[in-house]
Amino acid sequence: MPHNRCAERTGLSVVVPSASRGPTLHVLLIALLQQVALRKPGSEIIVSHATFDSLNEAPNMSPRVLAACASCDVRRIVHVDSVRINDALGCAHRYVVASKHARNNVLLHLDDDLLPKAALLQALVQSVCAEPGFPEYARTSRPNPFRSAPLRPRFYGTTPRLCSKDGYRFYSRRYTLSQRGKWVLQKPYYVLTNVASMSRALNAEFVAVLNQSYASLMRVTGGEGCDLVFNHFARGAGSTPTALRGHLHTRSVENIRRPKHLQAAAEARALAVNPVDSGIQSKATAATATSKFYGGYEGGKDHYPRRWQICTCLGRGTVGETLVGCATDKAGLKWARGNWSAFAASADLSIVKLTQRNTGGMGRAGYGSRAEPGSRGLHAL
Repeated sequence: MPHNRCAERTGLSVVVPSASRGPTLHVLLIALLQQVALRKPGSEIIVSHATFDSLNEAPNMSPRVLAACASCDVRRIVHVDSVRINDALGCAHRYVVASKHARNNVLLHLDDDLLPKAALLQALVQSVCAEPGFPEYARTSRPNPFRSAPLRPRFYGTTPRLCSKDGYRFYSRRYTLSQRGKWVLQKPYYVLTNVASMSRALNAEFVAVLNQSYASLMRVTGGEGCDLVFNHFARGAGSTPTALRGHLHTRSVENIRRPKHLQAAAEARALAVNPVDSGIQSKATAATATSKFYGGYEGGKDHYPRRWQICTCLGRGTVGETLVGCATDKAGLKWARGNWSAFAASADLSIVKLTQRNTGGMGRAGYGSRAEPGSRGLHAL
């Protein structure tokens, strides 16, 4: 980590796409508002309401937060109506919302059921603000005889994946830490954007090419693969997806939503704030414990084969309508199913079924965020 502790003085914009997480969204907001990074002047949480169900819950968010955390500054919460753009782009709408509404130069894209712990949040902010050239990069970089290429922003997360013309893969638990570390060092990888920090400049660059290069695919897939196309753009533009080495084991991220039999205990921990009214907390925990469990993309049919297929198409350099044709080809999907099945059989992927039961983002009626294997600390790199 750089010695320049810019994170201590840098404002942060957290972009949280939300579909139908009304009963538990306030839990995330409470936890975020108590983080040091969100107490900086100008720091904000942008809740992007991707469905009418979520939008209708917006007026209730601040009262729920204040009921459990009187000291929380709800003025930092910004609500955005994203229903129409979500219909068009699925989870890729988060980048457009960030580009239009974020006021800070450091952005954190965050799924609405995932809570980064304090050390990770600090590292995510620090990694961006300490980049050479931040926040304008090429426009503020000085000539350097030892640097032939212009300064480029990176983006940062916790969960790397292999995505190329050879398909989509991740490492199962049977691999050792040393093998994981070697893989991360030697393989060009993608980083999931369910928890990802980046500069506003990089986010804006992606939005500028989104319609021409990737929007058609997002419309067809309902947003499936929005993290893959962002990574594809970033690598093509010379920006490196970076998995933070100290947080590869995603215990640094808490999933605040569980199936009903686990949910109450998890949310009671998330609501353990000072000061707090125990009676209000008990009622809030009881309410969220009975809320509906929403699945995500990963619970849908052909989730992993489709990601395999999209990766093979992106790996060939296809964009626009050519990408749509490649990524939706029925013969290609059948081929991807076979390849994914072979990969799953060769690795210990019982984790996939476990993850589909216990984690997830919003389904296709919403923006469809993934909670991929690894988002619950399951060590699936």
